[in-house]
Amino acid sequence: MNREERRESKLDKKVERWKEITEIIKNILIILTSLVALIKVLFGWD
Repeated sequence: MNREERRESKLDKKVERWKEITEIIKNILIILTSLVALIKVLFGWD
């Protein structure tokens, strides 16, 4: 395994981590918007 390949795998790991983080953030945003919509319905806000 040469230096170039090692750098590639490090980059791949970083990219994978970022993908996981963005997925988690997306899920949190979806949950938050759902909660806000639910609260609006419950309290009759427009």
